[in-house]
Amino acid sequence: MSDLMRSLQKKTKTTHSLKSIVKTMKILAAINMATYEKSVKSLQHYYQTVKLGLLACLLQSPELMQAVDGKKVKIKRTGVVIFGSDQGMVGQFNDQIAEYAYKELSQLPTEKIVWSVGERIHAKLIDYSGLELKEPFNVASSITNTSTLIGQILDQIDQQRKVADIDQLLIFYNEPKSGAKFEPKRLTLLPIDKKWLQSFTSEKWPTKMLPEVIDGIEYTFSALIREHLFTSIFKASVESLASENASRLVSMQSAEKHIDDLLDELRRKFNLERQNSIDEELFDVVSGFEVITAGNGKFL
Repeated sequence: MSDLMRSLQKKTKTTHSLKSIVKTMKILAAINMATYEKSVKSLQHYYQTVKLGLLACLLQSPELMQAVDGKKVKIKRTGVVIFGSDQGMVGQFNDQIAEYAYKELSQLPTEKIVWSVGERIHAKLIDYSGLELKEPFNVASSITNTSTLIGQILDQIDQQRKVADIDQLLIFYNEPKSGAKFEPKRLTLLPIDKKWLQSFTSEKWPTKMLPEVIDGIEYTFSALIREHLFTSIFKASVESLASENASRLVSMQSAEKHIDDLLDELRRKFNLERQNSIDEELFDVVSGFEVITAGNGKFL
């Protein structure tokens, strides 16, 4: 066997190993994507409970609506949370959300304080001017870690609201779509939208017994608003993770196709080299035969 054939065999073996890794990553991405999408659906039940709690407060104290409406202020500073990724092999996932967020923020005349979730998206945002970047958060590695991450984000936002007068809170993330696709989305959480609250009052309480909030209705209302913020950011985080895995799945499918093409090319080269080797051996046999017959006048 020639050195070239040995080299081609070695490359083929290495490529097969790489294909096995890519296939495993593709399966994990598909499993993770399904898990996160299932989590988003489950979250809707909890969010519905929060909405019912807010409805109970508004039914008992309609003046809460006026209190929210009366908090109209000129927005000076905007807090921004942008969800990206910590890991690679995600195609245009980070580029797409970074460009979209910067384009949206460029239209706002306010100061922008930005928290990025993910080292890679943070690195992308450094290239954009006019953004005050805070220390980035690590992307949650699981559903369990997501609650801790959202708690840390809310704590940072609360601290900045006290020292920097943040009047507005925007969330940017990639939202999953059908067919392993996603698109960037902007979510405004603060100030509280009066129309959003008014939409609750048009709904009827699900039972004949009207609810009653016992003591501290303003405290309860404030706690439910925080739960609304928590749930909304939690949902954005999980949907971003689902989109990240969707993007990784597409990248792995593309990588797998390229690997298959490379394997076909290596097989073609190996077969060609083997055929050339066989032809050379046959040529040597024929040449030897001709030498023998030329020297003896006949085949011995």
